Amino acid sequence: MKLYEEVLYFIAGHRRGWAFSSSDLMKKFTRQEADSTLSDLVES
Repeated sequence: MKLYEEVLYFIAGHRRGWAFSSSDLMKKFTRQEADSTLSDLVES
């Protein structure tokens, strides 16, 4: 599974309206992975 899919599933696994930041993703991903994936998702 691609990293961006893992990030999307992580985000989608929370209730509607859940606000998150890159620090929430640090529990599962490295800082570099989270930052670059979020940046790629914003661009797409």
